[in-house]
Amino acid sequence: MRAGVEGTTADTVRDPSARTLQRLSAVQDTVRGWMPEAGPLSVAEILRLASAESGADVDWGAALQELAKKAVADLMAAREREGARLAKMLLGHRRSCARWRNRPVRWFPSWWSSSASVSRNAGRKRWRWPTEPPRRKPRRTAR
Repeated sequence: MRAGVEGTTADTVRDPSARTLQRLSAVQDTVRGWMPEAGPLSVAEILRLASAESGADVDWGAALQELAKKAVADLMAAREREGARLAKMLLGHRRSCARWRNRPVRWFPSWWSSSASVSRNAGRKRWRWPTEPPRRKPRRTAR
C-alpha cells in the first residue's frame, strides 16, 4: 500500500529552522569538497529539503493502520455483496434450467422442415452418405 500526505497551501512554505540551514550548509560544503564542480543549493532545493525534514516529526503509523483496516474491511464487504449477487444470479439460472429440463429438444433448425425448403429442393436428388468409395475411370493408354 502506498500513502502520501498532502497539506494545505498555507502549510507548504515554512521557514526552515537555523539548525536545518546549518546542516544543509555543512552537507553542501562536504559535497563541494569532494566535487568542486557541483553547484550550490538553490532556494527551492533548500525549502524542499527543509519541508521534508520538518514533516518527518509526525508519526502516521496509527492513523495509517486504522485507514488500512477500514479499507480492507470495505473491500471484504464489497466482495461479500458481490458474492451474494453472484449466488442469487446462479440460483436464477438453475431455476430456469429446471424449467427447460422436461421440454422436448429440437435437434434441427425449423427451416429444415418448412414447406419453403421442400419446394425449393423439389426435383433435386436427395443427398445421402456415400456407401462405398467413388470408382475411378480406367486410364486410356496411348497406342
